[in-house]
Amino acid sequence: MRPPVPVLRSFDTGRARDFWIGYLGVEIAWEHRFAPDLPLYMARTAVRKNGRFRVRNLPF
Repeated sequence: MRPPVPVLRSFDTGRARDFWIGYLGVEIAWEHRFAPDLPLYMARTAVRKNGRFRVRNLPF
């Protein structure tokens, strides 16, 4: 049995993309939308730097 995969909902695709790429520094592996009026699914991959995941300046 594989571990569960979380689905995070966002109402603004542009802001979500800015947060994941610009703030957290991840890369988008793929995107899929079943139809123009349906949700966009994006898979992200963590970016590694020096063998560690790079996450920038989290507020906590």
